[in-house]
Amino acid sequence: MGKSTVRNHFNFSSSDFALLESIFGNQYLVSHCSNHFQAMLPDSFINILLGADDALAETPDTLIPSFIPEDILQYETFDIESIFSDETSLFEQDTTGSKDGDPMPNITGLIRKFGRDAYGCYLPFHYYKDCWGIYLFKEIIEKRVSELYEIFRNEISLKDLKKMYMYAVYRHELFHYHVERFCTKLEIAIKQPVYKNSRVMAELVRGTDEWLEEALAESAVLSSELVKNRTGLKPKLIRKIYEYDLDFMPPGYRDYKCLNFGGPVKAHQVFSGQLIENNLEPKHPPTPLFGVKNEFVSMDKKVPAFLVTGFNKLRRIRM
Repeated sequence: MGKSTVRNHFNFSSSDFALLESIFGNQYLVSHCSNHFQAMLPDSFINILLGADDALAETPDTLIPSFIPEDILQYETFDIESIFSDETSLFEQDTTGSKDGDPMPNITGLIRKFGRDAYGCYLPFHYYKDCWGIYLFKEIIEKRVSELYEIFRNEISLKDLKKMYMYAVYRHELFHYHVERFCTKLEIAIKQPVYKNSRVMAELVRGTDEWLEEALAESAVLSSELVKNRTGLKPKLIRKIYEYDLDFMPPGYRDYKCLNFGGPVKAHQVFSGQLIENNLEPKHPPTPLFGVKNEFVSMDKKVPAFLVTGFNKLRRIRM
């Protein structure tokens, strides 16, 4: 993706592009959760977030929208460290019209339905060439951090927990980029669509313990050098907190041990085989030398990353 394409689409200033050179460096981009962005989220996402009692019974949805109009995202820039500096007020309180004075009363219900996708999403460049990348939902992440801090406050500071969780969600979404990158290489080699087929296969196993893409995304977080190095935290502590959180997740996400496949190593082979053969039961899974995991060495800072803000001010805008 060339810079000129992004500039034409979002009308960025020249200074904004310095941010894309070093995602999660000194500065990065923030997109506001406008009414237009909210309109693309599933109704069940909004209903659960705002505490609707019957929302969990709704038909499962995917968070990835079908399109993003050019005018929905507005940007500002600031120092990344500023989001980790405030240990007392994690997000601006806005209780107008909310239930029990809490702008986001049902985070647990949200993650039980949407898993890690409750905190963000990855928009693939196959479908979103001008606005692809990782989108993290700031207030929802911070709300969950405040809940986890009540449990682990004797083991980690609020600032470190917030940093750990932000990078953990980022690393999870980065795995989906690695999948698309691997599929793209296959497409170049065999001159046939691979990524589009992978999305069809994903829908067949969505919400089951066979959903390897989400299971392996969580497994990647738990063994991530990126999360360890950028937070400075001990892997044992990261694993303890993150595994606790995974217990609240739906099938697929919580199956990060990949027990049905003999563990993550073999699961990676099976998953890569699924992508190569377009078959949920591949006959010839590749060796560990060739697969999605080999994409982990790619530069993550080349992937556009965004914070979406304003979830603590959402209103039900659809009838």
